[in-house]
Amino acid sequence: MKEETKKKISMRLRGRKKSATHCKHISQSLQALKKTKEHKEHLSASLREYHKNNKTKIERDEKEKEHNKY
Repeated sequence: MKEETKKKISMRLRGRKKSATHCKHISQSLQALKKTKEHKEHLSASLREYHKNNKTKIERDEKEKEHNKY
């Protein structure tokens, strides 16, 4: 889907609830697109931040064990 087409659709649907089929079609069209270098960098930075903020399962279990001691 071209950028211009996406903008037209967004302008037309602005302020309205998007239907499930509309969301599905948009996501399907985005899957086929090649990601730009900037987009890949943004994704990797976001994932790095996400994983930094989320504790691993082992760390959570250890914290729960400490908490349950008292």
